[in-house]
Amino acid sequence: MSLPVSDLTGLSYTEAAVLACVGTLRMEGALESVAGEAGAVESLRVVGRGVRTVLGRHLGGDMDVDTAAAGFSANWQMGQEFPDSHALAPFWKAGVRVGFYAFISVREAGEERLGQCFEMGRKAALAWPRAVAAGTVGSLLELEVARQEESLRVVRRAGVAGLRELAEEDRRLFRRVTAGPP
Repeated sequence: MSLPVSDLTGLSYTEAAVLACVGTLRMEGALESVAGEAGAVESLRVVGRGVRTVLGRHLGGDMDVDTAAAGFSANWQMGQEFPDSHALAPFWKAGVRVGFYAFISVREAGEERLGQCFEMGRKAALAWPRAVAAGTVGSLLELEVARQEESLRVVRRAGVAGLRELAEEDRRLFRRVTAGPP
């Protein structure tokens, strides 16, 4: 299946980096719904704190280097420890890989990296094994595509200022629509 591609042309380094963090926080919401099964609830919280401090840096604040490093490490570990035999392994592993782009955005961002981040988010969403109900969309992939496009609209209309709130809204939305047994 060919996944849709967003037009990322003309984004600044900061815009691309912030959008990678937003995509990671969105996916964190979906990962929260299975973190207990994976034995990774606390690790996912560490990742979330790390992404939020990286996001804060991109939005003009300070970054706690230790928090970011702990988040990066926890993100890597979560991808390694989930059993390949589990039915949600493809979703989990692709979802965790989305976090990689938020952490590397500290040193490397741009249209190409953001494109890879968005593609990984779509691959993770495609691997979600059941329908979701969120407005007019019926799959996590449709929802991911819609939220990626909305985040791009926000950036192009108003810059990165409103993206922190959008990221948290999306995280809660993805948590809600993926809650319950798959």
